[in-house]
Amino acid sequence: MKLIFLIKLIKTRSLSYSIAIGIALGLGFLSKYAALYFLIFLVLWWLIYDRGKDLKIKSFILITIFAFIISSGNLYWNYENDFVTFNHTMSNADLKSVILNYKNLFEFLLSQLFVFGPLLFLLYLYFVFQSFYINNKLSLLAMLSFPIIFVIIIQSFLKIANANWAVTAYIAATLILSAFVIINKKKHLRFIFTIGMFLNICISLFILVVTMTGSFKPLELKSNPLRKNLGFELQAQKIKKIVIANSISSIIFENRSDITRFNYYLNRFDNKLENNIYLSSSTNVPGNFYEANFDFKRQSFDINNKILIVSQSKEDKIFKNLSNINFIKKITEETIDGLQREYYLFIGTIIK
Repeated sequence: MKLIFLIKLIKTRSLSYSIAIGIALGLGFLSKYAALYFLIFLVLWWLIYDRGKDLKIKSFILITIFAFIISSGNLYWNYENDFVTFNHTMSNADLKSVILNYKNLFEFLLSQLFVFGPLLFLLYLYFVFQSFYINNKLSLLAMLSFPIIFVIIIQSFLKIANANWAVTAYIAATLILSAFVIINKKKHLRFIFTIGMFLNICISLFILVVTMTGSFKPLELKSNPLRKNLGFELQAQKIKKIVIANSISSIIFENRSDITRFNYYLNRFDNKLENNIYLSSSTNVPGNFYEANFDFKRQSFDINNKILIVSQSKEDKIFKNLSNINFIKKITEETIDGLQREYYLFIGTIIK
């Protein structure tokens, strides 16, 4: 919607569209902080290309005011809660230490061929650089798409980036492709676009079948991409049996990915462990929901309560308020042929 209103604003210069953009931007911000890319790169486009020709300063003021009004509730909540969701976003980026991840850079670039479509992504790259020089409207679309991809490429190289992190770029990218298909009279480019659309439809249908069946047939993959999500339900059942047998009052996990998965499966049917599953965190500033609300070191427990620790490591566990921490069992579950997921279980007793 922001792009539609922005194009209307450029055509009509009606301030009502500035208000509409601000409202849409505020709502987008409430959904995903990546909506800020729109405002950041719109300002950059204005400084480089426009400088007041089509967008006036008063339009930016209205956009900013109404975006702030719509998102003010979220901003105030973050202020009252140590900006936990902002810290969560920064925690995902995890740029405290840089590792120059060449492997993830390659994987991210390869993944974009499937996010936007193999042929359409390459066709977009061919068109986007022309868009910066053709006219203001296409340069605007280019500025609202390619820099986002470039930023995430840098992120993928410095640490890690997931395939979907650049998806906000492809709204404007779709309009660029559509514009060039209409403007460009070269038959071979239109043919490539048509084949690209057909491939995207085929890929979408294949993904739909995979989500419904869990099978990648007729493809014979050496590694199952779903393996990271397999086995947790069965391991949760084993954990729950140990909790019941040992009169466990609470459970500790050592990383966010484990606690999010197991919290679902352990409470899937009866919710008996709801609000009794905690994260072991060393941070003083919460970086995610569990660190803010279920950080074990910030909780109080009754003395002599038994606590179960679920760890990916068999190393001895040390907690200031736990004594007699003993390893009791290893639980193993096969994810795919030849690969297993292992967790080591420890039980400790609350001493204060």
